Amino acid sequence: MKTYLKWNDVLYRINRLASQIRYDTMTKDFVRVWGIPRGGSIVSGLMCTILSHIQIVDDIDNCDIIVDDIYDSGATEQRYSMYNKPIYFLVDKRKEFQNDWVVFPWELDDEEKEVGDYLLRVMQYFNWDKNKVTDIINNISTEDVEKTVKHLNLLDILKNA
Repeated sequence: MKTYLKWNDVLYRINRLASQIRYDTMTKDFVRVWGIPRGGSIVSGLMCTILSHIQIVDDIDNCDIIVDDIYDSGATEQRYSMYNKPIYFLVDKRKEFQNDWVVFPWELDDEEKEVGDYLLRVMQYFNWDKNKVTDIINNISTEDVEKTVKHLNLLDILKNA
């Protein structure tokens, strides 16, 4: 099932996340935030409009905290755990929407998404092994993807999911 978050849902969550960050960082005069590219960048931008002591940085090495739009499979958190910085998520699928495909208002319409994004999200949704997913994505050619999508009619399946 797909869950479409609206902007008012996002702003509510941003305020809730900002309160948590404010509490967690109350001993600091300002907090340097790095948003994980795409969704996290939007989250960090919205947060700096709410929290006056937030400073967005362009380099992960210069941040105090990391933010992203969603905790889904845990792959993103694992990828950035080597930086030993707290990571905050707008939506945490360990706590809510466990069986849903969450769509944020800043995401493109289905027709505008890249095929690779579809494949990756479907594979993650069905909990396919992330190493296999990475191998498949890295070793598949555009021509193979187009043939597979046409053959399986994957886009139509995803539109109706």
